[in-house]
Amino acid sequence: MKQKLLNLFFTIMVFVIFLKVIFYSEALLTILKLVAAISWLLIIPSFFIFKEHSLENMTVGMLFSAVIVGLGSYYLGLVGISFSISAVILPLAVILAGKLYNKGSVKQENAD
Repeated sequence: MKQKLLNLFFTIMVFVIFLKVIFYSEALLTILKLVAAISWLLIIPSFFIFKEHSLENMTVGMLFSAVIVGLGSYYLGLVGISFSISAVILPLAVILAGKLYNKGSVKQENAD
């Protein structure tokens, strides 16, 4: 788990550096807010979806997170829940679902 969180930290730091190079005239605080938002919506949930982490798994996890958060926000908006609330609830739900799924698959592997 420690290595997983360290990889997550390095991924986010590379993303900060990448965006700072692209948006060199923007303030660092603006870049950090952008990275925090993208990380919360896409990167962090993708790390909890898969047990094994590679570039392919992270890409698929980010796409899966984008689909779940996008569709979930749309349908919650139809019900009357605003995007500001669903932007917090849906990534958290993806993280919890990924942890529960991985926990179940680890127990199943240990039973075999």
